[in-house]
Amino acid sequence: MPIESIWARTSVALVKADEGNQAEAETTLWGAAAVAEEAGAATERAYIDQLLRQLGVRTWRRGARRRASSDLSGLSEREREIAHLIAGGASNPDIGGTLFLSRKTVERHVSSILAKLEVKNRAQLAARMAAGDGLASTERRS
Repeated sequence: MPIESIWARTSVALVKADEGNQAEAETTLWGAAAVAEEAGAATERAYIDQLLRQLGVRTWRRGARRRASSDLSGLSEREREIAHLIAGGASNPDIGGTLFLSRKTVERHVSSILAKLEVKNRAQLAARMAAGDGLASTERRS
């Protein structure tokens, strides 16, 4: 039944938008979006977002943030590579040259690594890796 409700609401919203009543159309679409979200109707939710964007409404949503972890298991493979290069004393330009990444991309990865591992700087990251706080044990195997 929720799917029918979603489609009925989107139809009503389209009529309201055609009549020039954008505020009511937007409100109706947000209601349909809530039903779609609750029902887990991803396709319908994407369609509603598309309709909202056509009305000029920003629909971008930030994904759920992962909780910080004290080991490398929360890092992507690329972030683990970069963490090991940082621990070895590599600078951002060195990392960029080694991995063929732009300076900005390396900066973004470094910031993400520091946040995920709850360390304040590269020195703390290197110290924790050297101390073996469970960080080195997740090293990639070749």
